[in-house]
Amino acid sequence: MDQLFFEPGWKPTPKPELAKRVAAAISEDGGVFDGNNSGTLQMRLEKAHSLIWLDLPLWITFPRIIRRLVRNYGTVRPDMADGCPERFDMEFLRWAWTFPQHSRPRQEIEFEAFGKMKYRLASKRDISRFLRRIERTGTTWDAVEPK
Repeated sequence: MDQLFFEPGWKPTPKPELAKRVAAAISEDGGVFDGNNSGTLQMRLEKAHSLIWLDLPLWITFPRIIRRLVRNYGTVRPDMADGCPERFDMEFLRWAWTFPQHSRPRQEIEFEAFGKMKYRLASKRDISRFLRRIERTGTTWDAVEPK
């Protein structure tokens, strides 16, 4: 999602252009779409055949964000838009820290309303089990029974 959302220099893509980019990205079958941009979530959910929600606690996610920042500072990560080198961004860190209050409730509603195959992975253990089931079956996650 970050590759579509950001223009060089960390400028947000205008909403109409972002919708076009997302529509193009989801027009083909297959693939995984990562991100929580609420403005395009409905169109992505309509196209999705499965939903995997990494509903991890802040004590796991926030240290990972800090490690990612330190490890990649000044470089453009492969999952980021061109021209957007990793930087110390207090506004983003504040957003990430308060994510459970401002965005998680909406995600819970979207997850519960999703009428197709869905997986909620709320711990490292859930993720490990999920990946082991995929390895054991030799298939993709759509062959793993939802939890």
